[in-house]
Formats: sequence, structure tokens, C-alpha cells
Amino acid sequence: MLLVNSLAMTKTATHSAHSSATLTQSIIFIDFSETGQDFPTLRQCGDRPFLAWLMREQQRFGVRKFILIAAATLPENTFEILQSHLPCQADFQCLVAANTPRALLTVCEQLQPRFLVSHQAVLFSGNMARLLSEASKKPEQTWQLRSEDSNCLLLVNRDAIPQAGTSSLTWQEWKEYLLGAGKLSQISLPGKLWFPPQQSESNDSFKQLERPAVFLDRDGVINEDHGWVGTRERFHWTPNLFGALRRLTDFGYHVFIVTNQSGIARGFYTETDLHDLMTWVVDEIRKHGGTIDDWRFCPFHPNASIEQYRKTSNWRKPAPGMILDLASKWKPDLSRSVLYGDQETDLQAAINSGIPAVKVGPETLASFVDSSFPKPSV
Repeated sequence: MLLVNSLAMTKTATHSAHSSATLTQSIIFIDFSETGQDFPTLRQCGDRPFLAWLMREQQRFGVRKFILIAAATLPENTFEILQSHLPCQADFQCLVAANTPRALLTVCEQLQPRFLVSHQAVLFSGNMARLLSEASKKPEQTWQLRSEDSNCLLLVNRDAIPQAGTSSLTWQEWKEYLLGAGKLSQISLPGKLWFPPQQSESNDSFKQLERPAVFLDRDGVINEDHGWVGTRERFHWTPNLFGALRRLTDFGYHVFIVTNQSGIARGFYTETDLHDLMTWVVDEIRKHGGTIDDWRFCPFHPNASIEQYRKTSNWRKPAPGMILDLASKWKPDLSRSVLYGDQETDLQAAINSGIPAVKVGPETLASFVDSSFPKPSV
């Protein structure tokens, strides 16, 4: 009873019945080793620190802002090292504090309404979009993700963080309180858990996280091709698309979109219009349990009506620029990757990138995914 009285909830925010599934902020707690000589989370795993692997996995699902709460001051060049191994630009903050729920209150003003919390040094390599999908249906809840009988991640509603006067509260006590108050939901998902290596441990196993990729054209594969689609009103999903992308994410593939967008060069819509549309597209896919890890577009055309877009670009398919740029950032295993497109220019772009291609139409992407899609080991 004392715990309940001392843990007042902040004023509940108003949420829509089905909010955005994409979370862009993650809080990661970083502890000293038992000997107090280093940070296990920063130990090298293959070509990068363990923490960079963890952040890379979260970036697959939209995270771009990281608050690191460390038991002591981090090495001076930590952020530079981490960014050099991340596929997307990240925003970093750091706070020295104890690994307790009370630390969340310390950074309360910087917290978004919902965010991820890793209070243990563990990486979940399964389909986190399934958590995002369920959480978007109950945005007032804090969620606990379980895998391999271990608690590996929290999706926290800011309204549930502990209040002043609860500095001694442990993570287990806080979660027990939330569960008793009906504010904590739990979900179990398949997926491997990865922990920082012991100092004498081999790091070769982390190469398993170098996933193969599926590159997708957009118009004609993701949505019906009505010609220069730049608005939601004209964006119509292809049949069974959500299930196909969910399965690809379950199977452990990077899923990328590479799309020519000459509608911008022709003045039918703007780059801002496209980014707004694609933000909605990616979020809708995550609401259904799949993800788009990243995407590229080419607004240029040699005969553009808008002068600033009038040029020949090595990003415009059949040139391979978009594929090669994604490959350089994410470093997928191209030997096991594939592109799906509905135009000859898509297929030629894949050939120019050194990966196989499959022509979509009249068969849909879903029909190809359904037919014995190979599973990687991740």
C-alpha cells in the first residue's frame, strides 16, 4: 500500500484509439562491469561496440533519438564511434545516473509521450514491429516485451513514470505496481536475445546480425500504380501486402523501398508531400506488424519541367544508386538479397547492383512471399 501511495501517476494524456505505431526515442541504461573497469555495453562485437548493434536494430523500427543513462561518464568519443556504425543519423544525449526508474523522471522534459526503455544490456533481434502494432491499439499502456523467458524491453507511456520521492524504487517494484494498477501489458515474441560478450568471449556470432535484404519498388508493388502517386487519397495498397511485409520482418530480412519519383520533377507534388506520405505509409505497415527499415527515392528526371530536378541521376532506376546507398549504410548480406519490381527498370537496377530480381505482376508481392520464401538464421 505504501508503494501505491508513493507512486502517483501524472495526468493522463488524451490518446487516439489507434495511435502511431512508430516510436522515435529510446532510453538505454549503461552499467559498469562487476569489476568496475569498463562498460560491457561498449565492448567490441565484431567490427563495432555491442551498443551500436543494439541501436542499429532499434533504428530498423524508426528510432532516431537515444538518451543514454550511464553509471559513470562515458569515454569522450563514444557518440562519434556509435554514429560511425549506425545506418541512420542519430541524436544522442547522455546522463550519469543510477539504473533505476527514478532516472526517467530526471529526463522527463526530454521524453516523448511514448518511448522504448532498455534497462538491461540485451538486444532483441526479433520482429519488434509486432510489439509496436499491439501497443498502438492501447497507447495508454506501458508494455513489457518478453522473449526466451526473459524481459528484454519496455515500451513506456510517459504518464506512468515514477514521481518524486520514489528514488529507492526498483524496476521490478515499478513494474509490479503498474501491473497491479492495470497500466502494464505484456507480450511474448519469438526472437533471439543477445548480451554483451564476456571479455574473453568470441564475438564472431554477431555476424549473424548482418541480415539479407528485400528491396522493393513502391508503385506497382507496395501500392497500385495509378501514375505519380503523391497523396493518401490516391494510395491504394496491393492485396495482402501487410501480411507479406510482416512475414518478411518475422523472417529477419531488412525491408527497403527504392522508388523513382519523377512526379516531383514534373510538379505534381513536392518532396515534402512525398515525405509526409511515406511517413504515413511506413507507420501503417508497422501498425500491421511489419516494418520498412529504410527507403530511398529519386526526384530527378532528364526532362523535368522543374529545372532544379532536371538532370540525369545515378539514383534513378535503372541506375543502381539507391540500392548501393542503402547497402553502404546498412551493410546487408547482398549474396542473399533480392529485389521485387514491376518494371524492367527495376530489374535492371538490381542487375546493376549485383543482386537477383523478381518481376511482380500479375502476381502480387504477397504471392511470392507465400511461396517458400527462404528463412535466414537470425
